[in-house]
Amino acid sequence: MADVQALRTAEAFPFQPVSAAQPRRSVWRFGLQGSEFTWAIAFLVPYAALFAAFVAYPVVYGLWLGREPALYAELFADPRYIAAALNTATVHAMAATAHTGIPASVTQVFPPSRLALLSLAALAIAAVGALAPASWAARARPAVALRSE
Repeated sequence: MADVQALRTAEAFPFQPVSAAQPRRSVWRFGLQGSEFTWAIAFLVPYAALFAAFVAYPVVYGLWLGREPALYAELFADPRYIAAALNTATVHAMAATAHTGIPASVTQVFPPSRLALLSLAALAIAAVGALAPASWAARARPAVALRSE
């Protein structure tokens, strides 16, 4: 009776060969699999954390602090602001007299749109700069990757 049952099951589900095709690599993982992706993320996280701590957070915090127009009226009424502005003008005058000029790029303030673009560009540069070594380290044996540090 068991043989008849097995025969009926075999007839109901005929054998189909399984193809030996290569498994597809995930596109969103940049072609990395398993521990390779884990190592890539492990190398990328410190760069992203430092960028967030020293670039993104101060920029966002500064924009948040300057969100109210009434604060600017208070700023211009403050005598310390006038002293700081005069001090800056004096330093520029001294630099011009000594013919050493301070580049405008040091003292200019960027508009918010350019500041946001520069922040995104810095994040992209950090990610691309970290991705190449991280993907190499993910593909290499751990001992080789650690020796190259």
